[in-house]
Amino acid sequence: MNLINVDQLPEPFGHYSHAVAVGGWVFVSGLLPFYQDNTSGKATLAVEPEKQAEQILQNLEMILLESGTTLNNVAQIRFYVPDVQQRKVLEPLYAAKLGDHRPARTIVPCGELRDGACFMLDAVAVQPA
Repeated sequence: MNLINVDQLPEPFGHYSHAVAVGGWVFVSGLLPFYQDNTSGKATLAVEPEKQAEQILQNLEMILLESGTTLNNVAQIRFYVPDVQQRKVLEPLYAAKLGDHRPARTIVPCGELRDGACFMLDAVAVQPA
């Protein structure tokens, strides 16, 4: 079992890793659209929903690369949103980022997320042989 943490991302907010790789699979923990502010050293959240959507997908990509895989190997992804209407912001950015790849996906309306985030995701990916 390999615990994955990406130095360029904020440290996890609790007792967990960004992801765990085991048996050829990568399990990405609940991920929020925070980025590491290089000036303050703090986890920062963009205000605009579009920027949050871009950031969360970028964060996912960094974790997958650190895990030895890519977005093209995502088998399943779940998005959690405070309001299902946020899907309208997420969908075009998600489709552009994943291109022809269409993993299994769920969008879960869940109520308020940490610090007013518009999105959270978790994912499962395959590590290439």
